[in-house]
Amino acid sequence: MRNKLFGRAPSADATHTPVKKKISSGTAYGSGLTLQGPSQNLGALSAAVPHADTSLRNQFAVILSLTLLLAFSACSELKSPSAIEQAHWLEGQWEHRSPDEYSVEIWKRMNDTLMQAENFMLAGKDTMFRESILLQQIGKDVFYCPHVSNQNHDSIIRFKLIMAQGDSLVFENPQHDFPQRICYVRVTKDSLLASISGKDQGQERRIEFPMKKASQGN
Repeated sequence: MRNKLFGRAPSADATHTPVKKKISSGTAYGSGLTLQGPSQNLGALSAAVPHADTSLRNQFAVILSLTLLLAFSACSELKSPSAIEQAHWLEGQWEHRSPDEYSVEIWKRMNDTLMQAENFMLAGKDTMFRESILLQQIGKDVFYCPHVSNQNHDSIIRFKLIMAQGDSLVFENPQHDFPQRICYVRVTKDSLLASISGKDQGQERRIEFPMKKASQGN
């Protein structure tokens, strides 16, 4: 049979003697393997590959966990909106007009935890009613504190904010005679519906005050 590589037949006198190659022992740096020979080396490398993959996966998992932890910590440190900020839309002058009377409620933002309002009602040129209101955040709670001269022994009554959802604010004091609830609902950007409700001498009662925001020129 002719030699396919060189195009000639091997000599009859040629003797094929296997060549023995000695693989020196040595260390494969970075893998922790000691190379002893072909069979031992291949077996050790085959066993090392899954361990290397597992190690990389573990490192990736640790890095991902740390990244998520840092991101969560950064978000936690961002300033959360205070409870009273949900009532900042009240700021401004709101008016209610009818053929018989005119009432106005003027809200001002004093600082990050306090708003103040003056509410008065006129019939002709006579002041029929006057009320001072504090909207104050104490800790995590917000209180609506109206004060009317010659009422409630001249003391301030507190109504706790129990709901602030969207454009609705609901304050409640179940121990007060009437009202027990005070609500503000923003109907549009320039209109709101204020109401007082609760039991009055055993009967449910509700009084509404539709109001419009005064223009800045007023």
